[in-house]
Amino acid sequence: MEESVYDKKGEISVSKRNQLQRCNMIIVFFSVCFLASIIGAICGIGGGVIIKPVLDAVGVLDVSAISFLSGCTVLSMTTYSVIKSKLSGESRLELKTSMPLALGAAVGGLVGKW
Repeated sequence: MEESVYDKKGEISVSKRNQLQRCNMIIVFFSVCFLASIIGAICGIGGGVIIKPVLDAVGVLDVSAISFLSGCTVLSMTTYSVIKSKLSGESRLELKTSMPLALGAAVGGLVGKW
């Protein structure tokens, strides 16, 4: 037997309403991050410049969650750009220079957080 979306008063049940709100927020987050990535790539600015103020204006998440989401978006956009340029042969990635720099940045980020 399928569960009804409506309660006895004919209104959408609370659990279904919460699921719809959660789904809508995921769509908003994805849209903001996707558009920020596109605009950031076109303008040459980081997507975080757009993501943080817009999601803060929505007011659903706290600042630490927005910062994490922004960091994940910028990381994925950067990773995609590096892989794309490496595969196309447009840029040479020198592992001798870039590997210590990347490891130092990762360790510095972890130590700074601690």
